[in-house]
Amino acid sequence: MYNKEGRIRLETTAHIQSKLNTNIQFYNTDVGTANLVFNVTRNGSPLLVSSGNADVFLILKNGTSYIVDTVTPTDPLNGRLKYTIPNEFLGLTGKVDGQLYIAVHGKEDIVTEVEFSFNIADSLINTIPAVDKLNEIRTFQDFRTSIMTTINEINEGLANGTDYVTQLEAAKTSGMKAINDRTTQVISEITTLVGTYKQEITDLKDSSIGELDTKATQIKADVEALNKYDTTNWQKAKLTQDNGQLQIISLADDLDKMHNLPTGFYYTTTTPVLGIGITSTAGFLEVLERNGGILKRITFRPYNSTQIWIKRFYNTWYDWELLNPEVNKRKSLGSIGVENSEYNDLLALKAGLYECVVPSDAFLVNAPQEPNGKSYYAEIDVYEGNNGRKQLRLIMSHLNTEYHATVHTDGVESNAFKGWKRVQDAEEFEALNSDTGWVDWEIMNDATKRQTDDPTALQCQYRVRTVNGVKIAHLRVNVNNVVTQTAFGSIPKHMCLKVQNFYVRTPVSMNPAVILVDLDGTLKFYCNLNDTSKWLPGHYIYGEFTWIIDDLGGN
Repeated sequence: MYNKEGRIRLETTAHIQSKLNTNIQFYNTDVGTANLVFNVTRNGSPLLVSSGNADVFLILKNGTSYIVDTVTPTDPLNGRLKYTIPNEFLGLTGKVDGQLYIAVHGKEDIVTEVEFSFNIADSLINTIPAVDKLNEIRTFQDFRTSIMTTINEINEGLANGTDYVTQLEAAKTSGMKAINDRTTQVISEITTLVGTYKQEITDLKDSSIGELDTKATQIKADVEALNKYDTTNWQKAKLTQDNGQLQIISLADDLDKMHNLPTGFYYTTTTPVLGIGITSTAGFLEVLERNGGILKRITFRPYNSTQIWIKRFYNTWYDWELLNPEVNKRKSLGSIGVENSEYNDLLALKAGLYECVVPSDAFLVNAPQEPNGKSYYAEIDVYEGNNGRKQLRLIMSHLNTEYHATVHTDGVESNAFKGWKRVQDAEEFEALNSDTGWVDWEIMNDATKRQTDDPTALQCQYRVRTVNGVKIAHLRVNVNNVVTQTAFGSIPKHMCLKVQNFYVRTPVSMNPAVILVDLDGTLKFYCNLNDTSKWLPGHYIYGEFTWIIDDLGGN
């Protein structure tokens, strides 16, 4: 299906966004092929929207005409949705305004995305002048006049139909006689042929039976002669199982057990193959020896590759040797995507191991872009499945960064290539995700910690968690003997790059109070002005608070 896709990225945020005036344009003749593809995100990450958790609606408005319809999620994990513009609406040319609405199942929540616009243009075929259409009609009239002339001539000929009928009857009589004569001749010929072939088949049967009887007699004589032979010096080693397959042996990584195997052919598992780069320890093993074991050779072929490993014995056992090391070497493709290069698309590579230079415009060869926009050396592993499926692994040598990509089943999805995804290593993950755990903070100015022996009560603690690069601060407060507009404790100042204020629990006889977290990390208490004279040392403040640590600044 050759559809037109107008891609629109929608960020779900409460911040003011300008109306998206896209560069998308469809024609009123794009019947069934005009698609709007939405990539919905929140905080830069895909918004998980599927038909199982939300209903998505779209309104399109062109002047006084509009349409409200549902939008289909096509890739819930990546926040991708698609809507095909109906043919009736395509007939309305001009600028179209649209907006997307997401309604969460089981709730009355509705998310309204930013407005966008696109254009529907009149196609060229609709602009043909009226005079050309008249020319087409006039040409058809001339053709019709010609046909009617021919029909009139046929009608005049039919006026003398009697002569035609007489001629037809004569032709029929002559034709029937010729058919009957030929039928009699053909039947006679077939009868003769059947008799001839029947005799030939009988002769062939008799000849074949005679030959089979002769062969059977000869085989019987040969078997009787073979039974008289002396088999004392024949080989006695059993090379296979009774079903003809190799004997299966588990070596359990035991070198001595493998070294002591007698001459033969085996399929072994947990084979003690210590060579670097072995693809599997299960495979086909061959043992050859002479002179009572003075010379011995073991050959091992992993079941899942073309590797051949050799182990030799002469007075002592030697280490494993790879007989065909070239199978582990990558094929060099040179610089791809350049003039005279044989290779211009990574997705077209067959299964194998490759090395190449990717150009600075990496997207031209379907490769991941280098962060600084330059060319780079890449090692590429390609694995093929059925029905066109592929898995690709690419490593940028100079950065030691790894990327994965997949190509899905041909014909099932219009966009079979799923794009490159960078693999996050352990160091990157730990840098983006951490947790200090709960840490006690110290009190100030005679404030007193409360309920320190109660395991169910909040303690005076702080905690910093980093989740996917976002730092989140947590603060727990449970103190009394505090004085308004006075610091009662402190936390590390790096937790508060912006002044924070929170309402805090107080005794029910008092008005709500506020705690302030200052830029230097001090915690200050502010009670209601009406409570200043009534606030006693035994009155408490209690609560847990959370905020995002804004490392980057901004509003």
